[in-house]
Amino acid sequence: MQWTDGYYTGTEYTSGYYPNLAPDHLRFVCQAAGVRCRIPDQPTYLELGFGRGVSVNIHAAANAGVFWGVDFNPAHVAHAERLAEASGADVVLSEEGFADFCVRPDLPMFDVIALHGVWSWISEANRRTILDLIRLRLRPGGVAYVSYNAQPGWSALAPVRHLLELGRDRAVGAAVGADDPGGVERALDFLQDVVGASPRYFAEVKPAATLASGLPKKSRTYLAHEYLNADWHIPWFAEVAAGMAEAKLSFVASAQGGLGGPPWQDVDAYRQTSPYLRADRVTAPLLLLTADLDFVAPTQAEQMFSALSRSGKTARLVTFWGEHHHAWSPANIRERYRLILDWLDQTLPDPDVTVPASGGPPTPAPSSRRPPPP
Repeated sequence: MQWTDGYYTGTEYTSGYYPNLAPDHLRFVCQAAGVRCRIPDQPTYLELGFGRGVSVNIHAAANAGVFWGVDFNPAHVAHAERLAEASGADVVLSEEGFADFCVRPDLPMFDVIALHGVWSWISEANRRTILDLIRLRLRPGGVAYVSYNAQPGWSALAPVRHLLELGRDRAVGAAVGADDPGGVERALDFLQDVVGASPRYFAEVKPAATLASGLPKKSRTYLAHEYLNADWHIPWFAEVAAGMAEAKLSFVASAQGGLGGPPWQDVDAYRQTSPYLRADRVTAPLLLLTADLDFVAPTQAEQMFSALSRSGKTARLVTFWGEHHHAWSPANIRERYRLILDWLDQTLPDPDVTVPASGGPPTPAPSSRRPPPP
């Protein structure tokens, strides 16, 4: 068996931060659902399949506690280790497959075990291994965060993925592996050839047609990791819930933080959890990023920005035009992180201070932070 176990490794995964994995967000989701969870102020946290390690490093740097992460791809681990060295975060990173990691004798009990998207892209054997890990190593009252591509929402996309597979494997006079560097372009060319023939399926199933027409605009790295793994598992919610029940888990809520209905069905719940109605209590400077094509209406960010401005708070609103919930344009991805880093440089106090032995006021040490842009 190859070390890749069917997972695409021709390129590294895309870099991205996923706030739904944050300990504070998971506490909020549980509280909004009326469930008492045990995520302490200094959690022992595990992220399975951390990709390039952006989220696990940010969470480790922003929270007290001990953060663990495991990924089988050496390039991913090397990148994550560089991030950890730069931040000085307390993070334990491991380059192992899930089966090897789960039998390590030094594993602690975890307050949070999180995996983002991984469930959809791994084999049944690896999913069983993860369930065993959760059953044995998640502390009672702890939280397991499991995100995945689910039925029925992804059902119309399965034929598109099948066409991408067929196109990737089309080669003349050579056997082609899943990590073939030209595979993504061959897959897209074949898909566009099929779509160009105006098959009845795409005429009648609009979500599939929309996806197929938009794929060439997306990052090739994203496409390879999302659609071209050997395993592509799109389960029903009930299937996942039944599997989690074997690990003694029960469903709490969607980590998107939904309240289960529109405002008029439970006005009090919306009032109690609305940041807009608490804008006057915000003390931290806020950078609000939105996009005009986001399924979360950008008017929400605009309303929050207006409320903060009228309350005399420090805030900035940036709208990315032509983008959806996540930025796909490489230029916009770079700009998004530039905005975030510049905002932190401008608004966070410098942590490097020295206290004179005489007991006088602390004085800043030389800082490596970049000056804010003019």
